[in-house]
Order: sequence, then C-alpha cells, then structure tokens
Amino acid sequence: MNEKWFDIMNITFSFGRNWIRYVKYVVDENIIDNAVKSLRGFLGEKLNYKDRTFIDVGCGSGIFSLAAGILGCSRIISIDADIESIQAARMLRDRFAQKINNGTEWEIIHGSILDNRLVERFRNYGDIVYSWGVLHHTGDVRFAMKNTGELVRQNGLLYIALYNRTEASDWWLKFKRFYNRSSLLFKGAMIMMYFLFLKEEDIRKGRSPLKLINERGMHELTDIIDWFGGLPYEPLTFDEVISFYEQRKFKTIKTKETMHHRPVYPDTVFKKYFVYLKQVGLGNNEYLFKRLLT
Repeated sequence: MNEKWFDIMNITFSFGRNWIRYVKYVVDENIIDNAVKSLRGFLGEKLNYKDRTFIDVGCGSGIFSLAAGILGCSRIISIDADIESIQAARMLRDRFAQKINNGTEWEIIHGSILDNRLVERFRNYGDIVYSWGVLHHTGDVRFAMKNTGELVRQNGLLYIALYNRTEASDWWLKFKRFYNRSSLLFKGAMIMMYFLFLKEEDIRKGRSPLKLINERGMHELTDIIDWFGGLPYEPLTFDEVISFYEQRKFKTIKTKETMHHRPVYPDTVFKKYFVYLKQVGLGNNEYLFKRLLT
C-alpha cells in the first residue's frame, strides 16, 4: 500500500461518535423514508427483497440496514469496526424495531472487513452486500474491496460507494490531517464556514440554507464532519474500481459518477483552493455489481 495515502501513525477519525449524535438527535420517520427510497432506487424498483440476506459492511448508524429490513429482507448483518458505530446501530434498531417484520433477524457485529476470520464466516452469504463510503477508510482499500466481494453469493448484488480520486485528492489528504490535529473550537469554525460556503448560492438567491437532509436521508452537517475528519483516506478512480471487480467475475449493472472533470481555475492560488473546496475531489462514485456464476 502506498504510504502517501495512509500512515499508520496518523490520527484516525471516530465515525461512531458522529453516528451516535445522528441517531440521537437527527433520525426521524422522514429520514428513514429517504433512506428506503435511496436504497430501492439504486438497487432497482422491481427487486424482490423477500427471504434475502443483506450484509451492511461499515454500517455506521445502521440506517440502511434498517431500510433493508423495511424493504423485506429476512436477515440483516450489520458490521462495523468502530464500537461507537455499533452502539449507534443498536440504538437505532431498538428505537425503530417496530418498523420491520418480527421474524427478521438483525445481527449487529463489531468487526473489521479486513479480518479474514469474519470474512470466512460470511463468505458467499449475502444476497445483497452493501458498503457506502466505507472501504476507503479501512487503511487497505483494495484488500477491503476483495473481502467485501467475497461476501456476495453467486448471482448476488454488491452495492458500494467509494471516494473518487482526482488531482485534488493529495490536497484533501493534507486538509484531513490538519482538521484532525485542530482544536474542537477550530474544527467547529471550519465546519460552519464550509457549510455556509456550500450554501452560498441558496443564500444569494434568497432561498433558505436550512434544508439539511439530502436524498439519502443523511444530515449535511454529519456528512461534512465525516468528510473533513475521515482518515484513513484512499480514493480510487472510477475505472480502477470497475476493473478491480470485473477481473473478479463481477458484472457491472449500474454506476453513478461524481464530478471528476478538470475545472478551469481562477487566477490566484487562494481562489484555486475555493474551487477545490466546492468542485474537485468531493463525493463518492457509486457502483452496483452482480456476481457471476463460476
């Protein structure tokens, strides 16, 4: 692994604390509905979820595990390496258990996708394996991608999202390291400045900047904190991910690319950084693969 992307001595980010706040103070019926629509929309409106096993790799808050249960999956396996994410997912399950069928099995497991023993336990087990914005934070993205693929049974689906690698990725890595070393007060100031910067067009046009829930049911401030703090950080290009899985007998069913073009830069270095902040290196590419019969 290239050490320019991940240094084991770097500060890493606690996603779980962020997810606990999200479950405690943000999640409501509308957010859950958005998560269900998002999952069903990308997997396909006609997909039958009955008697299917859903494996959520890096479950975070557990919101999409819950969505899978609402859609009708009979078994849900939620995995996360962060113990506070496990706490968040259990809080969510306890709070909204009535929304899924009583016969649904939902197991929440503290473990890492880099652990071969865990992978062996669930090898070829998932009808739908889901990992959104997770594998690039493991410290070994390609090994994590391989292990995640091995959880998918033949003819099963793999839905993943990974940070897009661009010319700005080196800059963002430096920014993330700086953010994690900053004081809590300075972190808060950076988050609010960036939020207002992203909402500049709404403010300028007289629209309310306070629409905080995106189409996936995620809170925008939660997403910003995750983006700023998220270390380790190993983005991959769109073509790298497609090639990786197609070489391993997966068929590409559907994709959604985030912005990846080279922008026209303003005339000063300072303004160039603002282009990076708003245009380049942000977001996840999304992929839906089907594991072929071998």
